[in-house]
Amino acid sequence: MAWTHHVRFRLILAAVVLVGVFGAWLSTSDSAQAGVGFERVLLQAGSNQIVYRGPALPAQLIADQIPGLVSLYHWDSATQRHDVVHPTLSAPAQDWTVQTGDVLWLSVGLATAWEMPTFGGVASLDLYAGWNVYGWPEGVDSAAAVLQPQADRIEGIWLRDVDSGRFRVYTPDDPTSAGALDLLRPNVAFWLLLSEGAPVSLIFDPTTAPQLQFATSTLNSLTPVASDSTEVERAVVHLQTTTLAGSGFIVEDGLILTAAHIVQGFEFVTVRFFSGERVHGTVEGVDVRFDLALVRVDEMPANTRRLDWTSAGFPGLTTPIWAWGFPLEGNLMKSGYSASVSVSGGFVSAIRERDGVSFLQTDAAMNAGNSGGPITLTNGLVIGLASASFAVGGNDTEGINFAINLVVHRDAVAALVAGD
Repeated sequence: MAWTHHVRFRLILAAVVLVGVFGAWLSTSDSAQAGVGFERVLLQAGSNQIVYRGPALPAQLIADQIPGLVSLYHWDSATQRHDVVHPTLSAPAQDWTVQTGDVLWLSVGLATAWEMPTFGGVASLDLYAGWNVYGWPEGVDSAAAVLQPQADRIEGIWLRDVDSGRFRVYTPDDPTSAGALDLLRPNVAFWLLLSEGAPVSLIFDPTTAPQLQFATSTLNSLTPVASDSTEVERAVVHLQTTTLAGSGFIVEDGLILTAAHIVQGFEFVTVRFFSGERVHGTVEGVDVRFDLALVRVDEMPANTRRLDWTSAGFPGLTTPIWAWGFPLEGNLMKSGYSASVSVSGGFVSAIRERDGVSFLQTDAAMNAGNSGGPITLTNGLVIGLASASFAVGGNDTEGINFAINLVVHRDAVAALVAGD
């Protein structure tokens, strides 16, 4: 009995400390003005699935405040993989953020309680092409009506029927599966599969109407997006400094993305478009960590295109890809060949990470001059930026080339485009 009282005292003390730490953190954030409270969530020993209904918080902060936590898992829709915190393994601090509506898988050693923050303000969660996991919030009148605006993007919804313990599947092409949407009750997690396209924000605003709204991300640009792979070459450009040459591609009106190691240290660069027209460009920003740089030009020729770098789903092994650019362009022209965009095909051979940067390894042929060029899916959506070939003893290897994984590091591109 004394042991039971001791454990109970420790749990109460932990809850008090938890509320105090979260309260102190929230009081210094914008969330403090949006009606943040706490809800006591009982956790069973072993695995627990929880729909998080609090404000956006660092995963490490949440993990540190859950008594007896063994592991915390979360699905990252942008990268199509799980994020995890393992406090007991003394792993490095995690820098990902838990968003309102995220589904968390919590494993605890003993039955305990978590004072989960709750949020009464406007909440949103970004959904990407591929798999997404979301917890249905309170106050939704009709799940079908909420999903209707993006019906053409929905390929399927997987839910677990709490009563029967079985999974139910909704697919748009099967009218008999519509009843599965009735299971979208408050705080029920569901897997949502979206087709290729721009990210979608799932927004819940309890102050205006008790329902969710889809808000599709759009880019404000006059330059048309390449509609298919045949138009990609119109977006690929050749870049020349006084010492180096490489490739790049148009991402916005007058904005060209390229590799930092091509233009770093230079203020100006010569840009040649697919049409052969040359203009002067200004180096706007450089991100050395991700080997990314942005070049601005005042005018672009007619019939140019920009590439969609925001919509591709996370590629897997053997995903077919194309590498675009101007490999050895100077040598080819000296040999009498005309200038031209070059494309080579291959597959995603591996997905690797180095110093916190995600790389796509591919067997697509890439040579000097490819750096900064786009790696696209066969439909023209960008998934990477050519960065390097692998060499051993100073000799290039065959079929081992690397590209910055732009599906994972879209935020870095967005920061450059925004001028942050």
